[in-house]
Amino acid sequence: RGANQEVVVYNVAPDFVQNIEIQLNGLRQNEGCMFNEDLSAEETKLARVLSENLGFLTTRNSDGTLSAFNLQDFSKEVKDQLSALAIGEEIRIAIGMKTE
Repeated sequence: RGANQEVVVYNVAPDFVQNIEIQLNGLRQNEGCMFNEDLSAEETKLARVLSENLGFLTTRNSDGTLSAFNLQDFSKEVKDQLSALAIGEEIRIAIGMKTE
C-alpha cells in the first residue's frame, strides 16, 4: 500500500513569488537573508521551498521567521574536502555566515 499524497496550492499575491526570487537571486555566496516576520505560515513555507529549490540552506529562527543562506560554493568545497580525506584523517572547517 502506498502512502497517501496530496498537493497543496497557495493563492498568494501576484508579485509575492517574484519578490522572493529577486531577494534570493540577489544573495552572493555566503550571504543570507531573513524573511519578514509578517509572512503567513503558507508564505513562509513557500519562501522555504523557493530557497531550497535554489540549493540554499534554510533555518527557522527562534522568533518563527525564516532565514536562507547561499552556501553553494561552501557546500561544494566541503564535499570536495571530505571526499579527499584518507581513512583516519580529519579536517576542521571554519564556518561563518552573515545576514543582510
